[in-house]
Amino acid sequence: MRRGRSLTAHMTKDAPVGASGLATLAGTPKQVRAMANAVSHDQNFKNLILDYPRDALDFFAPSEAPAPGDDVTVTPVRQEQLQQRLGGTWRELDVPLLVKWRDGRRDAVLFALEEETGRRGFSPHRLAHYCLDLAEMQGTDRVVPVAIFLRKGPASAPLTLGTERCAYLRFEHVQISLGEMRAEDWQDSGNVVARVNLPNMRAEADRVDIYARAVRGLLELETERRVAGKILGVHRHLRRAHGQ
Repeated sequence: MRRGRSLTAHMTKDAPVGASGLATLAGTPKQVRAMANAVSHDQNFKNLILDYPRDALDFFAPSEAPAPGDDVTVTPVRQEQLQQRLGGTWRELDVPLLVKWRDGRRDAVLFALEEETGRRGFSPHRLAHYCLDLAEMQGTDRVVPVAIFLRKGPASAPLTLGTERCAYLRFEHVQISLGEMRAEDWQDSGNVVARVNLPNMRAEADRVDIYARAVRGLLELETERRVAGKILGVHRHLRRAHGQ
């Protein structure tokens, strides 16, 4: 495997959630299927980050990510810890990664990555609350919040709590809008996460060609076919998210 051992082995395996598992929820069969597909898509996106953590950080938070030559360990914060600590504010599909530099050149950094299809369902208040809880739980103030949006939309302003006299709390976060990135800028990238996300980007080229470049890039960069096959499942969900 090109980027090292997958981090999914360190996480507690999630019980599969399908339409039958959601049947007890209120709603029509169509709504239940839509909810099941949304959960499956988000889980696949989470697995993509866990399988390629260095590529994910390079792509989604390049200004804070480890440099290419840095010797680091990347560890996901365990789900049991989060669920016990955060209770109802914890979302199973958030991805917190703790990065430690072996030579101590930088202090450890905790990355809190949250993926949303669009900006309508995003809450900076929720992300701020989540990051504060993570920081307290891990005993660090070095937290990088990252919000990843599949669709384009206007950037949200920093969250500021206070009055006209004083801003008592200001919360900023990295914002990545895949729908506003040019696929042509990344179509030959050596970053697996970028290549898999080509279909989420805007493109002047034919969409079929963009999908083909994404799949070809994955097969070229990932030599372990089992992992490549799993990531192709992510790719199918990306297509469904765009109605392709």
